[in-house]
Amino acid sequence: RGAAANRRARLGGGRRAALQGYSVFLQDNYINKSTQREIFSNSVYEFSIDKLIRASFGSSRLVLIIKPDECFVLNSFTATAINNFSHLKWIVEKKINVGGFEIERSSDDKTFSMIGEVKINALNPSANYNFIDKSPLPGANYYRLKKVLKNNQKMFSNSVLINMDLKINLTGNDFTIQVYPNPSSSEIFVNLNLENTASSDMSIFDVKGKRIQKINFPANSIIKSNVSLLKEGLYFLEIRSSRDNRIIGQTKFYKN
Repeated sequence: RGAAANRRARLGGGRRAALQGYSVFLQDNYINKSTQREIFSNSVYEFSIDKLIRASFGSSRLVLIIKPDECFVLNSFTATAINNFSHLKWIVEKKINVGGFEIERSSDDKTFSMIGEVKINALNPSANYNFIDKSPLPGANYYRLKKVLKNNQKMFSNSVLINMDLKINLTGNDFTIQVYPNPSSSEIFVNLNLENTASSDMSIFDVKGKRIQKINFPANSIIKSNVSLLKEGLYFLEIRSSRDNRIIGQTKFYKN
């Protein structure tokens, strides 16, 4: 018989849940080679041994190395209200794997929904990033960043808060739109206090920031809405330009 022989190492049967957030590498110390392995799918590693060389078959030849997956570490995460838009900025301190950040928003800091995504700079992952929310909610806006790692594990940043005022500034003049009758039990009408020469979108939000109604109105039309089916209470109303999504005005009304 010859001194050389071929062998197989079968990897499998591990507990996947116990290694969430980690990558597993098989280090072959004899040939100084490291390969990433999926140990939960019964993968096979083939290698040769020489019975005359103990290092080729000794217990120290094959070693499993477990490393935590790369994650993101934020140096800062800020949110600022500028011209009725929410400007988000963050700086990544630690190198992260490819992919992107999902931007999530909430009105109560509990239930979040995705509103956009920013791709990671592949050439310089540890960089400055920004995102603009052009349609913030009336009142409280909580923002956070979400990162989905390669093993589908999710990581979140802390949340930051912006309160959007109901007073709108247009070309330097402060004004608010008017709703009448207010309170109302059936139908409301909106006075924009300016010429309605472009189509617009009217949205109605409840006190939690959830949009419950959105209607498009052509230029020079009467802006109105049937609110008879709404529950009693306070509501926020917002008018935006259909052309560029610019906020024209915001106000509040009561349903009785």
